[in-house]
Formats: sequence, C-alpha cells, structure tokens
Amino acid sequence: MTLRRAARCAALPALLISAACLAPDGAAIAEAGVARDSFSRPLPGLADDELIRFSLGRAQFRTIRLSGARTDGSGGLGPVFNRTSCSGCHVRNGRGRPPEDADRPLTTMVIRLGPGSRYGRQLNDKAIPGVEAEGRPAFQPNPEIHVELDGVNWPLRSARVAVRKPALGPLAPHVELSPRVAPQIAGTGLLERIPEARLRELADPDDRNGDGISGRRGGNGAGRFGWRAEVPSVEAQVADALHEDMGVTSTLRPSVNCAAGHARCLVRAGGGIEIDDEAFRALVTYVRNLAPPAPRVAPAADAGSEVFDAIGCTACHIEEWELEDSRVRVIYPYTDLLLHDLGPALADRRVDGSPGNREWRTAPLWGVGRIFAVNGHRRLLHDGRAQGFVEAILWHGGEAAAARDRFRALRPADRAALLAFLASL
Repeated sequence: MTLRRAARCAALPALLISAACLAPDGAAIAEAGVARDSFSRPLPGLADDELIRFSLGRAQFRTIRLSGARTDGSGGLGPVFNRTSCSGCHVRNGRGRPPEDADRPLTTMVIRLGPGSRYGRQLNDKAIPGVEAEGRPAFQPNPEIHVELDGVNWPLRSARVAVRKPALGPLAPHVELSPRVAPQIAGTGLLERIPEARLRELADPDDRNGDGISGRRGGNGAGRFGWRAEVPSVEAQVADALHEDMGVTSTLRPSVNCAAGHARCLVRAGGGIEIDDEAFRALVTYVRNLAPPAPRVAPAADAGSEVFDAIGCTACHIEEWELEDSRVRVIYPYTDLLLHDLGPALADRRVDGSPGNREWRTAPLWGVGRIFAVNGHRRLLHDGRAQGFVEAILWHGGEAAAARDRFRALRPADRAALLAFLASL
C-alpha cells in the first residue's frame, strides 16, 4: 500500500501540505497549506494552445448570463433557470451544500424530478422578469436516526423537500423529488478516459459472483457522470448543465427549457442557439482539463488505506484505473462509476412520501479531504445531509451495509486511521 501511495503522489503535481488533522466527526480541518484553488488547476503538460482554450473556457465558466441576446456572448439566460453561471453552483469548481434552514433559497444545489413530472427533469426556482418560476423548494426535517458508535449516540439528520407555489399546479403524487448538491468537477475529464471495456467488465447487475455487490451502468449502459451516472460524456454533461440550470441552448440541446403549458416561459423564450460552438467547445475543454488534487502525505494515511480496503470499501470505491489515450496514464479516483443500491435511507422520496430510487453512482473520493478548504463546509452525500466522513459512512445501506457495519466494529485506532486516510485524499 505504501508503494501504491507513493505512485499516487508522483502521478500529479504534489502540493506542499502538512498532515491533516481530524475534527471529532472525522472531517478534515482546513490548514494553511491547503489552497482554495485546489480544484481549479489545469492538468500538467497542456500545450500552449490547450492552455489558451482552457483559459477561454474558464472565462465562459465564470460568465454571468443575462436574458436575451448579447453581443458579448453572455446572453441566453432563462426564461426559467436555477443559476446565472456555472461557477454559481460549482464555486471554485468545488462542492455545493444544502441551505442552512428551510426558509433560505438553494444556492449550490438543485432539485431533480423523477419520471412523469409536468415540469421536466429539474425544478427551476428562478425566472427572468415577467415569467413565473416553476416553484420554490423548501426543506422539512425528517425524524433523526440515532446510531451508536463507541458509546457515542450519533444523530443522523436529513430532510425531505416540498415544492411551494408551483406555477403549473401541484406535482403528481408519484413524482420523485431528488435534491442534489453540485459535485466538485476537478478530474472529470480523466474519468471520461477510463476504458469502456473495463467498465462493462466490472458491471455485475445480477451479482453473478455472489459478493453482494451488484453495480450496473447508468444512462442506458453508457453513463458515467451525474449522481445517477445518467450522462455519458463531459460534452453531454456541459450541454445538460447549460440547458437545465441556466436555460441556455446549444447545438447539443437546442430546445427551449420551458415546461409544456408554461405560457409566459414559452412566449419569452428567444429560440435559436444561445452559446455558439466555439464558446461551448472552450467550456468543455476547461472542464475536461481540470486536474484532481494530488493526495497528501499524512500520518496514519497508509494504515488507514489498508483499513479502507479491509472492510470492503474498495469493492465500489476502486482506487486505481489505467487510462487510454491520455497523457496521464494512471489515476486514483476511488470510484467504479457504477450504480449501486444504497438502501432505503438514501432513497429519493416521492411527493406522497413513499420511497423511490435507491441507486446512486459511486462518488469519486479524490479531493474529498479538500472540500472544507475550498468551499468552507463538510457536507457529503448527494444531498449534503452528512456532516463529515463518519456520518456519510453511517448513512450507507443496501450493498454498502456490510462495509458500514465493519466500520462500526473497528477499533477506535483503526477507525481514526481510516478517517485520516480520507482526509488525505
């Protein structure tokens, strides 16, 4: 494990960072040596012309969109939308979080809607003047779940979402409401280069080998991005985000982002392509070439890596991948990009309160120890309910239940080593 760790640190440019400390919940505490731009650096070795396109894409990523056509290319917002820029959700290319209380608006997360929604795939909670927003999401706390760990009673808190002031009438009872924080995007382009054949080989939807892990491909067998692996490529992910989050049309997503029956939205929609192909390609180049941060060398991290493997976490959070057609030959993202059933506690809820989809893509763990330094919080999982590593692990169920239970049974010293390992990533 030590040799593999040395290889990880050599694969990408190292940062001069001291060992991570641990808060009581196992989250990494920000240190002076952890840079706020840890998720914003280009991959090493880009040619001059690639660095130019990277810079142009970064400008697009930070552009605040306005409604209507604009000569500087900043137009196309809405008529309904969630954010006015890519960086509005992905602050410093990092991770979003839920609002601190039910009355505050969503800033770095969205509400995805399940099949059968008259509002489309995503609830747009903002609109340009003269158009009604589709609705206002509000969170209502669920009863706490209490888990005992080393004599300490851990309260696990979550919330359910409701839609207030729905512009087109109430959502149907069977529609799923899926709160999702913006994920960090550093390293996304390297995940795109994982060989397709390896992912097909790894998928085991029927658990043929009987190990209790039955990962499957999302997106009709081709997905690898998004919380549910529904998107096949960075290009498609960028087009979807422009369309769903900002209402900006592109060659890949040319239709207006208006729900059927939303008359004012349809009247105000400009039509046509609102981001030209050159600007779109620059934006894709930027996302594809953001480097994941190199792991930090920290006391106990090697021992913690062995514990992580021993309790079964690496059955889904696969450490190492060899790439094809890439200047970076080996990456260490700790993901299999597959969907896994994580149990009823993490399932979406339908409007009527019944459980919905329980499957989630294995989240890459690289950079997870930098979230506090970059974004100022320690919220984890798809909806940000977990405050730190311990809570995130304790929420795992379904296919991950056995690994979770082994985590609970660890000696305190081994558990602390595992948490130090996560903080080093």
